[in-house]
This record gives sequence, structure tokens and C-alpha cells, in this order.
Amino acid sequence: MDHLKKMNRFIRRTTVGLSAGGSLLALWISGWQACLGVWIGAGTGLIGYQMIISMVGTLSGQEDGRTKGAAGYAARYVVYALIFGLGSYLHFPVLSMLVGFLCHKASLFIYTYTERNNSDE
Repeated sequence: MDHLKKMNRFIRRTTVGLSAGGSLLALWISGWQACLGVWIGAGTGLIGYQMIISMVGTLSGQEDGRTKGAAGYAARYVVYALIFGLGSYLHFPVLSMLVGFLCHKASLFIYTYTERNNSDE
């Protein structure tokens, strides 16, 4: 399997696994809205991750990469703000959405850590 496909698959699966644990904990502590908030946050993280992958694919071979990179960066944060704002408007706890978003970020750290350990061997 291609290294990038393997990395993306690992990150997505790890995000789902961590989010499942976080959502069950949120369900137990705060109820269904917090549980769904975790999934909203995780989905937001995965959407941003896919936007980064798409942006990097379009930047290769471009002379004006800095401008396109900055536009992609700004667009990604607009998407984050819109999703989190809508979730907050619909009364999903912002903290639970952040927990879900951080589940995705944790999956990136886990991938980096496991790859670093695999390369040392």
C-alpha cells in the first residue's frame, strides 16, 4: 500500500477510535449532546485534514505556492469557525467539540510517534 494512503488510513481510523472513546465518556458524563459534539469536532478535524491533503496536492509544481497556501489556510479556519459556530448555535457544548477536534490532533501525534519508533528499528 502506498505510504500516504497507509498514513491517511491510520490517521482516520485512529481518529474514529479515539472519538468513540471520547464520545462514550461524554455520553456518560454529560449526555447525548456532548456525545454528538465530540463527533462534530472529530469530523471537523477530518475535514480540515482532507483540505490540507487537497491543498498540498494542488501546490506541487506551482510557482505561487505561498499565496495559494495562505488562501487554503484561511479557508480551512473559516470552515472550522463555521462548523463550531453552527454547533454552538445548535447548543452542542463547545468543549465537547474541542475534545473531538483534539482526538484528531492526538491521532496525528500517535502516527508521528509510531513512525518515529518504527524508523529507529
